[in-house]
Amino acid sequence: MKKYFHKILRYRAHYLRDRLIDKGRSFWEKFKYVILGVCAFLVALCFFMLFYIIVTLPNIDNVRNLVASQSSLILDRNGEILYAIHGDENRKIVPYDRISPYASKAVMAIEDDKFYEHGGVDFAGILVAVCGELHLCNTARGGSTITQQFVKNAFLTPERSYIRKAKEIILSLQLEGRYTKDEIMEMYLNRIPYGANIYGVEVASQTFFGKPAKDLTIAESAVLAAIPKAPTYYSPYGNNVYVKVDLSEEEIIKRDIRTEQELVDFISKGLLGKTYTYGEGEEARDIYIKGRTDFVLERMLELGYITQEEFEAAVTESNAIEFKPFREDIIAPHFVMYVRQVLEEKYGKEALEKGGLHITTTLDIEKQKAADAAVAAQAETNEEKFGATNEALISLDPDTGEILAMVGSRDFWNDEIDGKVNVTLRPRLPGSSFKPIVYAAAFLQGYAPSTVVYDVLTKFGAWYEPENFDGEFWGPVDFRHALGGSRNIPAVKAGHLAGIPNVIDLARKMGIDLNQPDDWYGLSLALGAGEARPLDMAT
Repeated sequence: MKKYFHKILRYRAHYLRDRLIDKGRSFWEKFKYVILGVCAFLVALCFFMLFYIIVTLPNIDNVRNLVASQSSLILDRNGEILYAIHGDENRKIVPYDRISPYASKAVMAIEDDKFYEHGGVDFAGILVAVCGELHLCNTARGGSTITQQFVKNAFLTPERSYIRKAKEIILSLQLEGRYTKDEIMEMYLNRIPYGANIYGVEVASQTFFGKPAKDLTIAESAVLAAIPKAPTYYSPYGNNVYVKVDLSEEEIIKRDIRTEQELVDFISKGLLGKTYTYGEGEEARDIYIKGRTDFVLERMLELGYITQEEFEAAVTESNAIEFKPFREDIIAPHFVMYVRQVLEEKYGKEALEKGGLHITTTLDIEKQKAADAAVAAQAETNEEKFGATNEALISLDPDTGEILAMVGSRDFWNDEIDGKVNVTLRPRLPGSSFKPIVYAAAFLQGYAPSTVVYDVLTKFGAWYEPENFDGEFWGPVDFRHALGGSRNIPAVKAGHLAGIPNVIDLARKMGIDLNQPDDWYGLSLALGAGEARPLDMAT
């Protein structure tokens, strides 16, 4: 059997060889089998790629659950929510009937005006986009529909490849076959990115304008539609809120420029338009430079979504918009950020942002409110008396060491005082609060609360001569009363008797991070001249 098999193989090989090298045949007859083989290979490759794309397609069955990412919650000791950790996607899902109709119209105007006409993919638009990409025609039109953009953001990566594009088209067609247009628009508006961790029209509306999405005006809707093209660049909290002119006033007057068209090569794009005034007196001229929001409004007018009167009113309104200062909905912000850092170091950022964790902390909201009120009440007095522009407070349960309240600064949102810096976690001079550690170190060296030292003017070494805060001296005094009266000179003497290296060792064993080398410290450490974190001192 084996012998006959080899004969058949040899026969086929000789047959193919003869067919290819037969000198009596034409060139195309010789190589038609090669061409057919190549074609067969390409067809097989296409089928393989199609099969690969299909088997690796994401499942869109749970698309609505995908829109709402799982947030981790940081809670106080009684289960009250302090903060919801959304990671890169902070969203609040709202139904389509609770979103202003202008929001969808503005998005369609700038992104996909054929949304309610195509079946998920605008093949004519793709051809136009390819034409522009190959520089065969003068167009800047994109080829992606709103459905495709949603699919790309929800299921796929932003990589630019033919395989990803093919997946995007197939998934878009599937999505259109399973959901209505209004449902797809609702999902899109709830997932669209607006920069930072702001996702969805509801969060964006609340963040930028302080109102729900159902109350968005034409102008506000146009602003929101303008941002997603480049969320970071067009952010209302970034450097490109208004268009800028990169040409000096002197040069504009010299060239007698009077229209936006004459400045087109000197304009930096911005979210909102702006009127610039150049020159004085009769030579003064006002030039209005359009922002991306203006183009959205113009497109809405062109498509008949708004009237001329509505357009003009919206342009005026958009130029006068004042965005709401950015503040996240967060209680005890310094404490929350501290907890978040600890959790990220232990479990990783991804588990914290996407794991749907519920983290119960030791904080007590009622005590936190009292701490906030105490800092606020003392802030003005401290600034008037001492010139202090910032305050901090840390409160622990003395039996367990649990943090009950943490106020890291006078105002977390005030950047002028570096309000986001948590002072309770930053090295500060502990002052007299360090004295108990000095006396404890002395006790461990065999001294007692009844040990007597002299509270008199004393020079240590060649130059160090500490003073008491009241400028007076008590004479002979035991450790107990010296500590109770916070006397400086006896404290330095206690440190000398204990040995500063022993004081340093005890402090570190108690959890106080004295971050300088041991030989950096001297007897002044007894008076708190070594920096320590307030949290460590409280602990």
